[in-house]
Amino acid sequence: MRKSLKITVKSFATIREAFGGRGVLWIELPEGSSIRDLINALEKNYRPKIDLSRVGEENSNIKVL
Repeated sequence: MRKSLKITVKSFATIREAFGGRGVLWIELPEGSSIRDLINALEKNYRPKIDLSRVGEENSNIKVL
């Protein structure tokens, strides 16, 4: 079973650069995936467009919902 994660980005500049102006990215990972799996998937597809070093931190531009 696969689960989708909704990821939002708070910075409008980052939204345009990373997600083509949509502001929301849906990414599918297998059930039981870790945050590290998510970060690896994002790095593979979006680096260096977004800074993933602070994912989940209070003031980070990227939040996992």
